[in-house]
Amino acid sequence: MAHIIIEKASDDLRATRSTTLYVLAACLVIFAFNWKYFYNMATGPYSLGRVDLSNPGAVQYVEADAPFLKVGSKNLALGKDGAVDTGAELGSYLVCPVGTRMLLVYVDSDFEGDHVSGRLTDIPDDFKEQAAETPALYPVMLDGYVNYALSPNLFLLVAMVAFVVSLILLVGQLIRGPNPEKHPYIRRLAKSGISPMTVVRGIEADMAADTTFWDDDPIFCSERWIVFLHNGLKIYPRSEFIGYGVEAKEGAEHLEVYIRGNASADTILLGRSRLKSSLAVLKERLPHKFIEDVKAYNKLWNAKNPPAPSAANGA
Repeated sequence: MAHIIIEKASDDLRATRSTTLYVLAACLVIFAFNWKYFYNMATGPYSLGRVDLSNPGAVQYVEADAPFLKVGSKNLALGKDGAVDTGAELGSYLVCPVGTRMLLVYVDSDFEGDHVSGRLTDIPDDFKEQAAETPALYPVMLDGYVNYALSPNLFLLVAMVAFVVSLILLVGQLIRGPNPEKHPYIRRLAKSGISPMTVVRGIEADMAADTTFWDDDPIFCSERWIVFLHNGLKIYPRSEFIGYGVEAKEGAEHLEVYIRGNASADTILLGRSRLKSSLAVLKERLPHKFIEDVKAYNKLWNAKNPPAPSAANGA
């Protein structure tokens, strides 16, 4: 018990680093599934003369410099009373000669010029019937409607952002290491004007002196501090602890605590048994701070001038 807060803080920092590594690993898996995109960004765009359009393999990013002939368009479908009519033109279907055959090209309806770059894709459903009747047409289409660099799927886009953010976080985490002084709730203790680790040692001394507190208890409540020890260390000065209540979220009940200066409640994730024991401690030590209707209190909450817990208790 001598260093329970320090141990919990170090555990939290290691867990955070592990989570960051898991996110990075997941991003790398997504990148592996989308290796063709990165390959083509590095090596493309390919001129059509360098590509076997009957079997392009890993090649996706191509460009065409040729005269184009418009052969169709894609229109917005408008439906009314069961009838379907065509609306504004969304894009144009063109063809261009490549060798002895023709390549279908899709571009914006306002396209003008003789250069198109984009992704090689399958022939779209709305043009397959015409394609089947045209044996001279290659079995793929050059989609120049969207820039290839901006064409990855949503999962890949999210993974790209997550990878960069996680990499930056990991560098910071590795620099800090599992140093408990870097834990966000321990750093906040510096507001008191005393060394945070001095404050921590004082709280741990209070824990050791409290005969009702055990190492596996999810909460410690003293005259000056309220400390949550399960599923993430959280340390609150008792003077800033405004109230607490229970709210159901995602099919489970969680403890909501309100701290002066915080924009909203902090959610304390506890299992059923730990929630029950934590509430028992809080109701014994701070019965007047219990909030019966958390949803009603959320509407009243003001970080700078917090309302009394009784404001949502019908009192």
